[in-house]
Amino acid sequence: MNRLLILLFGMISTLAVGALLATLYRYAESDTLEKPAPNTHTDAFEKTSKADANKISWLKKLAKKEKPDFSYPVTEMEMALPLLKQSSAKKRQDAYTIRHLDAYKAFCLRQILDSEGCRYVLLRKRSDGILILHETDQKRLRKIMEKLREFEISLQKDNG
Repeated sequence: MNRLLILLFGMISTLAVGALLATLYRYAESDTLEKPAPNTHTDAFEKTSKADANKISWLKKLAKKEKPDFSYPVTEMEMALPLLKQSSAKKRQDAYTIRHLDAYKAFCLRQILDSEGCRYVLLRKRSDGILILHETDQKRLRKIMEKLREFEISLQKDNG
C-alpha cells in the first residue's frame, strides 16, 4: 500500500511540474509581456544627430575603458582665478621668501592666510617658497606674522 501511494504521489507531482513548465514556456513565448517604460536618458542618447554620434562613440569607448591599477606621482598645484573687477587704483603687493618650505609648512601657511581672508599667491621654488600678499594692511600683517611664528614659519621680505 505504501509503495502505491509513493508511486502515485511521484506521478502526480511529475505531471504537475510538467504542466507548470509548459505554462511558463507559453507565457515566455507570448507577446503579452509588458515592455519596460522608456528610459528618457537612453532615448535622448539614441536620438542624436550624426554629428553628435562621433562625440558619443568616443565617450562610450572611454566609459568602457579599464582604469589602471596605478597612478603616477604628481606635484599638487592649486589655482584660484577670482574674476572680479579691479579698481583703477594701484594695489599694494608684498613679496616674501620662505626658507625650507615643506608640505606641512605650506598647509599651515594656507590655513592661516585663508582664515584671515587674505588674498595671496604661493609659489614653490625648489625647497624655498615665495609668498605674495595682496592688499594687506600693517595691522593684519603683524597678526599673520605672529600666527606664523607659532608654527616656526619665518618670512623674509623681498626687496626686488
